[in-house]
Amino acid sequence: EQNSNKSFQKELHAVKVERDR
Repeated sequence: EQNSNKSFQKELHAVKVERDR
């Protein structure tokens, strides 16, 4: 569960960075 959540947060951050760019 924790590992999946971490991966989810990582993807969410990547999307945010892409949108910010």
